[in-house]
Amino acid sequence: MYELLLAEGGVLSEYPPNTEPLAMHFPQRNRIISGLSECVLVVEAREKSGSLITADFALEQGRDIYAVPGRVSDVLSQGTNRLIQQGAGIFLNMQDFLNEMHIFTKTGENSSLKQKISLENLERLVYSCLGLNPRSLEEILMETGLSLGVLMENLETLQAKGCVSEVYKNYYIRCDI
Repeated sequence: MYELLLAEGGVLSEYPPNTEPLAMHFPQRNRIISGLSECVLVVEAREKSGSLITADFALEQGRDIYAVPGRVSDVLSQGTNRLIQQGAGIFLNMQDFLNEMHIFTKTGENSSLKQKISLENLERLVYSCLGLNPRSLEEILMETGLSLGVLMENLETLQAKGCVSEVYKNYYIRCDI
């Protein structure tokens, strides 16, 4: 396959040709992969896995992280569920993901002109706790583990960005952005 890629495609590596594919080289490879990506989607991951190393590199590089939630009892879901707890976007289905990435609008038209809103880590954490049903300030505090001041600051920023709306006193929902 390597020879075919050389002849008809491309090989991107920090190592000279014929270097053995050693496990210790995989994190460096994953850094390149995340650097070439607009976002990283983690489907399954153990608590300590290469996928989480890639997600860490992606965060350092300012990329968005998404994860597929899984059963809490499943070893292969521990890493993805932890990413969601830390503020990664939640991948539930392809259409929602495409809308979130502003790749296609709901009508299927290309939406490359739509500006993508970038969220900081704590903003992502708060945003991931919200949905279409109003959540109380107390619920969000308990789920995020943030202090009241930090949570309020992030909620205000999210409201200013048009990502969150306060539907009534101290109850918040996600906005369709």
